[in-house]
Amino acid sequence: MVLTDAGPPRCLVIGTGSIGRRHVANLKKLAPGAQLAFFRHEARHDDFSSAMQAQLFDALEGAIEWRPTIAIVASPSDRHFDTLPGLLAAGVPTLIEKPVVIRAEDCAYLESLSCADLPPTQVGCVLRFTDMVVQLKRWIDEGRLGRLIRARFECGQYLPDWRPGSDYRTSYSASRERGGGVIFDLVHELDLAVMLFGDCELRHVMRDRRSSLHITSEDVALLHLRAADGLPVEVALDYVSRTPTRGIEIVGEDATAVLDFRAATLSLKTPGNEEQRLVDTVSTDAAYQSELAELLDAAHGHGTTRLPLKEGLKATRLAIAAHEYVDKGGDRN
Repeated sequence: MVLTDAGPPRCLVIGTGSIGRRHVANLKKLAPGAQLAFFRHEARHDDFSSAMQAQLFDALEGAIEWRPTIAIVASPSDRHFDTLPGLLAAGVPTLIEKPVVIRAEDCAYLESLSCADLPPTQVGCVLRFTDMVVQLKRWIDEGRLGRLIRARFECGQYLPDWRPGSDYRTSYSASRERGGGVIFDLVHELDLAVMLFGDCELRHVMRDRRSSLHITSEDVALLHLRAADGLPVEVALDYVSRTPTRGIEIVGEDATAVLDFRAATLSLKTPGNEEQRLVDTVSTDAAYQSELAELLDAAHGHGTTRLPLKEGLKATRLAIAAHEYVDKGGDRN
């Protein structure tokens, strides 16, 4: 990662909720002199835009004429497509928060674009940038687990605890129409399956709303995938776990790998209980900074990004397919 010294970057931020502000904070750490512009309805001014000395735009054309070095699309998921095609057509290197889009027709349009015509892009599936995931991928590629037998991804957390100080009932997570629900919201797990095992085929989905949470989106989902080599992959997601959990278990003939994101540990367990255990001391912000720095470097012609648009769309496509599976008569809603 070589963060270019080609002068202060100009960053257009679309969406300044919690994740948008996190990206802004990390950009300021990477490039303290970065110039900011916010794309907002009616160019709305507030304390944050004032503190960041951000220019304000309410028309995408004007924002593009500002000639941003990069753009960050961190608006609610159902609004990503409002601005993304215009940014790509204008050649603006863009970081797109996950999921890229939530509608099948929007996904199909983006999939149809020629890679040769696209500017540098990065999809914001930040778990790919953690040292533990990189090491787990290395173990798999080196054959440390032997022939892979099965894999399981799990993520659960009580939705009202996600965003302290805000009412979960008004969040996009609570609304299926806005892209909420565990399938889209926790798409990281699908992206990690694609990263670790390659393209995966959706085989079965159970999706439901079983808790007493006041939401219209699903609060639990079980997805079964099959990797290209036939490996069965299970993904379990929920908004209800009172003890937060996020992890991966991969069983091979020679060893089992267990990654616990909450404990920041990765273990390789072999017969006889021999265990290799790694502790990740890298902060989450460092992973966010890595994905942003890659895009900044790529925008100046230095290398490529780890998760460009076409690769990032694979998890989005699986999430959309999961909803279609149930909506068209698969397992219960």
